[in-house]
Amino acid sequence: IYNTVSFSVVQRRPLFGILRCLGVTGGQLFGLIVGEAAVLGLIGSLLGVGLGVLLGQGMVRLVTQTINDLYFVVNVQNVAIPPAALVRGLLIGVAAALLAAAVPAREAMKTAPQSTLRRSTIESNAQRLLPWLVVAWLALSAIGTLLLWLRTNSLVIAFAGLFAVLFGFALLTPPI
Repeated sequence: IYNTVSFSVVQRRPLFGILRCLGVTGGQLFGLIVGEAAVLGLIGSLLGVGLGVLLGQGMVRLVTQTINDLYFVVNVQNVAIPPAALVRGLLIGVAAALLAAAVPAREAMKTAPQSTLRRSTIESNAQRLLPWLVVAWLALSAIGTLLLWLRTNSLVIAFAGLFAVLFGFALLTPPI
């Protein structure tokens, strides 16, 4: 979500600059971007909850069939999903979209109208951030690799190592 909103904001920087020159305030621009993210988050959450329910029902049938084939006979009449869980899924999806959109919207809000028409400001920000991202990538990759090389029976340590390596590589994706 963050990458999609960031890409959208970068692509529309000249439009935002023109809007700011015409009198649109930074707060209104922030509201526009976050509002778009809220609508997209709601649509995505509705689709996700609906498809999740269908997928869950299908998986229960498959697991029931596997248990019947391999072990003993079970009979599942229906799948009960509490409405509170569905509402919680919707709220979490919309909240995630709003949080992901807040950073690019804040950047668009704080950027001066003159600098939105220049592309060099984006490139200079990326150049300034790149060394820190590389250092974070190296540190996380080293920590993750060390955790994965440890000979323990703990899944938590293995997952932490895997997460550190994956997150380290994810840090490199914006500047590439």
